[in-house]
Amino acid sequence: MAATIKDHLKGLLKEHFLLPIDSQIASEIKNIECIVSHVQSFQTSKKTSTSNKEIAKYAAEFHAIVDEIWEEPESHSFSDLYHELIAGLNTLFDGVEEVEVKEQSRDRFYAMNDDSKFLKFRKWGKRTGYLTSRIFSKKFKKRFWNRSIPLKELTRYHFQSQLILDLRDVTDLFYETFCAQFLKIKVAEESLSEEGVDISDKILKDIKRELASLNKTVEKKVDELLEARYDLYLADQQIVDTMELSSRAFTSEAVQKNILRSEERWGKNRKRWNNTIYSLFEEWRSDLDIFHLKNVTLAELDGFKAGQIKKIGSQIEPEIEAILIAIQEAQIKLGKKPDDPQKTLKAIGKEIQNRLGKEHVPKLCDKLTSQNISNLINKLESNIYKSVENLSDEHVRVKTSTFDSPLDDDELKKVSLYELISFETLEVFKEDFEGIKKGMFSALEEATSYSLDLPQIVNFSISSSIAAIDEGKDQTDAISIATEGLARASSRMIEVKNRLEKAISENSEQLDAVVNKFCDAIMDLTYKENVVELRLRITKAKAAKQAEEVKQQLREKILSRKKVVLELGTKGLNKIKSLFDKIGSSFILTAGKPELSREVSDFLMESQHVIDGLPLIYRRLYRIEPLEDLDLFEGREEEIKKLDTAFDSWNQGRFAGTAILGEKWGGLTTFLNYAIAKSKYPFPLTRITPKENIATEEGLINMMKEVFENDSFEHFDHVVDFLNSGSKRIIVFEDLQNLYLRRVGGFAALQLLFQLITRTYKNVFWITTTTIYTWQYLKKAIHIDDFFSYSFELGEWSQEQIVNIVWKRNRISGYSITFEANESLLKDKKFIKLSDEEKQQFLKNEYFSQLNSFAKSNVSLALIFWLLSTKAVGQSMITIGEFNKPKLDFLSVMPMEKIYIIHALILHDGLSEYQLSLILNIPESASRLNLLALLEDGIIMREDSNYLVNPIVYRNAISVLKAKNLIH
Repeated sequence: MAATIKDHLKGLLKEHFLLPIDSQIASEIKNIECIVSHVQSFQTSKKTSTSNKEIAKYAAEFHAIVDEIWEEPESHSFSDLYHELIAGLNTLFDGVEEVEVKEQSRDRFYAMNDDSKFLKFRKWGKRTGYLTSRIFSKKFKKRFWNRSIPLKELTRYHFQSQLILDLRDVTDLFYETFCAQFLKIKVAEESLSEEGVDISDKILKDIKRELASLNKTVEKKVDELLEARYDLYLADQQIVDTMELSSRAFTSEAVQKNILRSEERWGKNRKRWNNTIYSLFEEWRSDLDIFHLKNVTLAELDGFKAGQIKKIGSQIEPEIEAILIAIQEAQIKLGKKPDDPQKTLKAIGKEIQNRLGKEHVPKLCDKLTSQNISNLINKLESNIYKSVENLSDEHVRVKTSTFDSPLDDDELKKVSLYELISFETLEVFKEDFEGIKKGMFSALEEATSYSLDLPQIVNFSISSSIAAIDEGKDQTDAISIATEGLARASSRMIEVKNRLEKAISENSEQLDAVVNKFCDAIMDLTYKENVVELRLRITKAKAAKQAEEVKQQLREKILSRKKVVLELGTKGLNKIKSLFDKIGSSFILTAGKPELSREVSDFLMESQHVIDGLPLIYRRLYRIEPLEDLDLFEGREEEIKKLDTAFDSWNQGRFAGTAILGEKWGGLTTFLNYAIAKSKYPFPLTRITPKENIATEEGLINMMKEVFENDSFEHFDHVVDFLNSGSKRIIVFEDLQNLYLRRVGGFAALQLLFQLITRTYKNVFWITTTTIYTWQYLKKAIHIDDFFSYSFELGEWSQEQIVNIVWKRNRISGYSITFEANESLLKDKKFIKLSDEEKQQFLKNEYFSQLNSFAKSNVSLALIFWLLSTKAVGQSMITIGEFNKPKLDFLSVMPMEKIYIIHALILHDGLSEYQLSLILNIPESASRLNLLALLEDGIIMREDSNYLVNPIVYRNAISVLKAKNLIH
């Protein structure tokens, strides 16, 4: 029977244990072949030419391959994985007798050489009892005592419980071999990546040979284990149910407990080996992440250099060349010895002024300081930060580097690469990068400053030359003054070009050094020792930071309580003061009214001069204009969803005219720029923005002629037919507030547009924008909301978003920011005790809290007052003073005729003198005088022939109009 069991066991193990292992070995061979194939493919391409971008792509693809091979280990029992083997064993055991009775052998009564002294003594006692029983026995017995062998449970014990434990040796052999082979591949792959070492076919053949021989080794090992277990099984059959081996150990309950315990121990051993190989792959993934980050960073640097060269070549150099050509042509004209030198000089002076002063130099300066140029380096920095942030996943790292033994769960330590890199490496990178940005912006500022001198150099030289002729000097000598001036201007432009080229070259070299330093630092993290050391330092730093955070929370609680007490006290004092003011105002002699003081007027008039005194690049970053560089965009995710919903509805054939509402300078055009770029609509898109107020049907049709370059539009139906023909399209019509005049017959253009939207909606998705206050007025006047299925208002910015909007621009500028404390804070003991960093954070929070409270959703107001808060500008530092809300309460007591003017300007987003006279039904001369008075006071400003409300007083003007029930 035993021999039969042995044969059956061999068959079961081969079919249900060895075959799955063979299958897993074959699967892992395929995994290794896949790895080697991918690496060799990259190796071949690298021999020719491979960019950093392609290397990064290789690392990402290889990471995906590694991800699929070994995942995070899970605990499985033996029966979970080999249930068919267990089922086969149970069937086999069912055929074994429960109990077999046999006579004990002589060796169970007599001492054996290898018996212990205690066992020999026990056998003597057993033998004595047996011999005594023979003496007193009525019938002489020749045989020894019988014993009951629990054959079935003994068989289960050996060939299930104990065999499972024996098979741990197979698990050890299997995983140890695989770990060694995958480690060999990992080392070879990393050598290729860093040193260009080939992974030859010999390595693959050696590995495949090792794994192929593993089949036979495992099979041999299983046979050896089964033979050894079979011998032990037979040996236990000889001694069970004797004093040498109690049968109580082989009850069904005891054996079942042993089986469960064996499965648990086998599963734990397998799980520990899985931990080992998983940690190997986790380290591999971690190294690949770092390798990918390195090459993404280098690819970003390559992209920056290419973009910089492209921008300089396409935008800066043509303007420099045009300036040099203009100067050269003037030199040629002067070199021809003109008959009338004075006339020629004046003509050249006028031409140079037009070409240089009004065209090429302003264009050059505009491009030198534009966001498109200056933000390239910010994009580089931002993209590198994003790449580091993408390393948010934690990876398991272990101390071992050999991966040749099973690992317990507590030996697997999770480490965040983002945390490792941002702890020190990224901070150093930021500091180095800030220095480079400052140098670059300084060079651009210097090039701009030098360029602005060119028209003055030329004009001064030409005017001096003319003056010399007037004074009777020799004409040749006089002309030479102008010629030398032109030469100096040309030299200045060449100097600007050379300085710019040198600055860009130096900037590129510095960036190379900083980026390579960063890459070297992150590659150091592939060394296990560095990771362990840095992880300990991070743990200590975290503990210190947590302690500091607790202290800070206590400080903040104390400060907040103090602030509440002060606020309550201030409110009480304000109530008392208001009461006295109210009582005082009831007496004519003591009553006071707010008025436009000279101080406020000067502030409004001089605010632009304050802004003009800031560095050119800095004020260009904060100027009020729609964003072209959408990296500076912030938020508006909900609004984009609403716009996409409207588009989807239209795309399904429904009427979906859409109106987007917001405040003047509230970012409507910027939002559209971002939404259109992000949504990537699959239809041609046309954007229409009235350049001036159009209130007539004829004016609207003429604008359509110009927009669609179609002179055949004679009347409205022609426009309708044109838009309804051809493929679907999208039309964005901005600033509806410029399509009407608030007077009888002044809504014709707007009404015509509504008809156009209604009659073309199946072929055109209409998106319109207007100011919120115009929309509210038109809602009451002509029910504008009836013509749009979708309308939504741009929501207010949060304080965090306002901070981000300002801070992103400042980061591009390269300037550091320090906030200045007011006198009361400088005397505050709690504030004095704060560290410099805590003081700056406190002042920053206070500043933006007040700024956002004033600006609300109007980002342009926030940017203006940020600039007006500038107290000092250093070489690399800008000091921001306390935000002081302007005292503009005089608006509330302005004469109603001026209030009506402000109301009209806000509803129409600007008007000319003539248009205002039509709306208010007053003479144009009266309109002009009132507008000039408001202009003089700084309450409004002028753009070409239009008058607009000054952004600085805009918020207060809205409050006054609401208080007087003119807007809602």
